[in-house]
This record gives sequence, C-alpha cells and structure tokens, in this order.
Amino acid sequence: MKPIGRSFEQLKGRVDFRVRYNQIKESVLSDEDVKAFLQKHQEEIHEDMINRSLNRLFEYVQQSKAALTA
Repeated sequence: MKPIGRSFEQLKGRVDFRVRYNQIKESVLSDEDVKAFLQKHQEEIHEDMINRSLNRLFEYVQQSKAALTA
C-alpha cells in the first residue's frame, strides 16, 4: 500500500487536478465574504496561509450558500 502523501503528490501533479484546484481557488477568493475577510485582515494574512486554509474557506463558502438556500 502506498503512503497517502505519495499518492496525493502524484495527484497534485496531474494537469486536470491543478486546473480544477485553481478554479476552486479562484471561486473561493472571489466570494464577497471571503474578500471582505481577507481585506480586513490583510496585514496578518499572507499567501501561504491562504493556500493552507483554502479547504476551510471552500467549506465556509459552500455552507454559506447552503444556508441561504435552506
């Protein structure tokens, strides 16, 4: 069985994965609430933090949309 880290690294190298990742990132970062938060905390937040937290930001955006439609 391959270590999960190696499998994930191989997945990240695929072009279709990178394209989809960049689409998701662009979508998340264009959300009005996310943009407002990042603007408010721009002195404390750097690009690496955003990249590491993209999954949390994505989850926030998805749950916010779901709450609006519920």
